Amino acid sequence: MLSHFCARFCVTGACSVDTFISDRRLWHVLPLLHNCWLVLDLEEGIALRNDEENGADGEAWNTGDSNESVTVKTGSATDADDFQKLGCCFSLGIAFASSCGGMGTVIGTPTNVVLFGLVSDRYGTDTGLTFGSWAAYGMPLSFILLICVWAILGIIFIGPKKFFACRGRDKSREAAIQQILEEEKKALGPVGWADGSAMGILALVILLWISRKPGVDGWSAIVPFKIGANGKRIELTTDTQPALLGTILVCVWPAYNPFRRRRPDEAPVDPYETVLPWKVAQSRCPWQVLFLIGGGFCLSEICSLSGLSTLVGQYMLGLKSLPLFVLILVFSLLSTVMTTFVANAATATVLLPIMFELCENLEIHPYYLGLPVTIAASMAFMLPAGTPANAIVYSKGRININQMIFAGSFVAIAGVLVVTCCTVTYGVPIFNLNVFPEWAVRGVVKTTASSLGNATTPLP
Repeated sequence: MLSHFCARFCVTGACSVDTFISDRRLWHVLPLLHNCWLVLDLEEGIALRNDEENGADGEAWNTGDSNESVTVKTGSATDADDFQKLGCCFSLGIAFASSCGGMGTVIGTPTNVVLFGLVSDRYGTDTGLTFGSWAAYGMPLSFILLICVWAILGIIFIGPKKFFACRGRDKSREAAIQQILEEEKKALGPVGWADGSAMGILALVILLWISRKPGVDGWSAIVPFKIGANGKRIELTTDTQPALLGTILVCVWPAYNPFRRRRPDEAPVDPYETVLPWKVAQSRCPWQVLFLIGGGFCLSEICSLSGLSTLVGQYMLGLKSLPLFVLILVFSLLSTVMTTFVANAATATVLLPIMFELCENLEIHPYYLGLPVTIAASMAFMLPAGTPANAIVYSKGRININQMIFAGSFVAIAGVLVVTCCTVTYGVPIFNLNVFPEWAVRGVVKTTASSLGNATTPLP
């Protein structure tokens, strides 16, 4: 069978790649591409598993060329259960890594976008929450949680003794796996003009995001601005402009080298074919995500203007005697449980205004509870309906609901502990969480005035 050392690092590779793709799924123009990559990654994992099973039927199979070949012969009914568990480990690892990766950037998941929008609407743009500051907070957290996913799934499905064992002795089987991976790599082919163009545009957008306001004056400082009624400077540039620039570029940039008359397959070059044709973008863009996020903003505004967030926040004032660590732990756990049954964007939309109101009443930094609750809203690991990644993996029939609930519950608990520890440690200097910011005080005044101005009936 596949050596446990090789299995351990195959799972590591699959999870790491899917985490990277998920973390940047909205860095591409279409969020739908993330799910396409997930299906592709999953099929590769299943193909790897099936290739191993085919080699375990008691038949000899060759793994190399005529000069240096390795013949593998294995056939054991005992291996079937090991391969089934390995398939579950691959499948759940890819799904969970997809959720972990989205935590790394502001635009990685809808919940992060909801937080960014609510903060901008309630407190303005000068709050220290930028693409760079979120990445500094979210990427280490995402990496730590990925390690937890890898360890938990390995212990559950491979076994602690086998999972932490030293390198296996079955060199021939490892050579076979290496042969399979090399063949898959060759099948991808070389990087073409369109691939390089997409990566270049992606790198440009990322650079603009990071350099807009990287803790000091960035390129946004040279862009025109206006002065608000309170005398504060209001910047007209946000992370939206680089995203729109990238979208326009991929829709107008040629898909093939315009300085060559023929494509690599000797077909004539169409000068009007772009990296991302508009018809493809229009037909495959998941517009329902935009409506979901927009509806979430409306729901949040209703909660704020109706006074519901204020009322719930006042009822929670009794929690002020609890340490901040415990508060973060409790509300992160609440967000994780809620997102298991409710859409993650809806969970963040409902909880974040309440968290902001509670933080303002307790005079603590709004990010102290806002950040961990947002991250926890993406930890839907236990049910297939929690995320599209879970649904795709479950639909393949490689895992059952009990396995997902069992493994997902341990990952969710680990996630709550990780986000709590990360927030109270390195999250403090990144966002200066020990200080109640001035912009939060202005947000209290603004919210109170809006509530009084829109109230139609007095509270009893």
